[in-house]
Amino acid sequence: MRISNPSDNEQTSQSAAWKRSLVAGASACLIVFLINLSITIWSITLPEGSQNGTQTGRRILYEGSCSTSSTLSVVLHLIINIFSSILLGASNYVRFNSVIFSSLTTHNYRIYTIDDRLQLPEFYNSSNKDENPIWGMIERAEAGVLDNLTALECIDEYATAFQTSRSHVLLISDPGSKPDGSDIYNMDWADLSTDWLYSCPPPVYEWICPSATCSQTCRSLLPEVKSRSNDWRPYGYRVKYCLSQPERQTCRLNFSVHIAAIILAVNAFKAAILAYTVFRPPTEPLFTLGDAIQSFMAFPDVSSRGSCLASVDHVRKGSEWAKPRVMSAKRRRWAVAVSRRRWGFSLLMYCVAFAVSLFFLSWGIKALVGPRDITSIWNLGFGAVSETALITGLEWQDGADQGLIWTVIISNLA
Repeated sequence: MRISNPSDNEQTSQSAAWKRSLVAGASACLIVFLINLSITIWSITLPEGSQNGTQTGRRILYEGSCSTSSTLSVVLHLIINIFSSILLGASNYVRFNSVIFSSLTTHNYRIYTIDDRLQLPEFYNSSNKDENPIWGMIERAEAGVLDNLTALECIDEYATAFQTSRSHVLLISDPGSKPDGSDIYNMDWADLSTDWLYSCPPPVYEWICPSATCSQTCRSLLPEVKSRSNDWRPYGYRVKYCLSQPERQTCRLNFSVHIAAIILAVNAFKAAILAYTVFRPPTEPLFTLGDAIQSFMAFPDVSSRGSCLASVDHVRKGSEWAKPRVMSAKRRRWAVAVSRRRWGFSLLMYCVAFAVSLFFLSWGIKALVGPRDITSIWNLGFGAVSETALITGLEWQDGADQGLIWTVIISNLA
């Protein structure tokens, strides 16, 4: 008859516990891998995305309303964060977060200023009316296709750098005297091309504020312009109302196959390591500090026997430490448990990360058009997309897939 040792039973129970936890972790990692693999294979069947007419490695999950695209993006990223929590890897968040991303299509548009006497004989008797770009706008206005907006509504609709829902606009002003032979309308452009972003101020919606300058952009002048919308004069004539051409929003929710492939490779590698540990476990696993203490208590080290109160400093110095030590009443802080070299290395890494963040912050503030005080910078919006905070002039921006990967790297470094 064999009498069981309670310590053996406890050790067996603890061994089974960590094995169960390891199996659960490996299973969760494998399940997430299979889900990711299935989604990636399914995404290949979706329409391909393009940039400037060039096919990319993106797939279009959704295309349509910008509000719907934003809602879907939030829901999908919530699911992604759940997967990240399951994997218990904080680094998985940034990699997953870049697989699904939103993009939008902006409209460049013309701004026409014309008085409310649309039936102008000078215009309709013109021999080259078919060549006038305003002719199509006049026809659409007569057909009732254009939206009739008040001056304040017009300012609200067009005071955005990324115009996704409207294009050309007619500013209907008070009748003004025009000398014979002069133009019967004025035309201007609003364009968000990267070449124009270097001008000051950038001609995005600065036409709304005729007094805008480099130091005082239209963004900072908008509250005053809106308060005087009844006397809004962007081109010298008071605007009575606007006729705006609505456009269908084409915001997209994209899925990057290339980044998904990287995620699958990392996910599979992690699952393989956990599975190997499950099926080929070490004889004496030391996963936590408690495991190490239990191991030394169950199997005392002969060379360190009797070395009571010996510290790590005694061992590092290589001095004679295999003997009991006299207790010192001097208070020791927890920080001394880590060597000065490790403290120095950790602080150095934090300083490097802080310096990189300061570099990007100073770069962004230097490239900012308009006032750069704390209030103006905060009013740009926390995490909001702004035309004044775009990184331009980088060579890799011409390549769609390459540009996306570099953008992910820079955003995660920052």
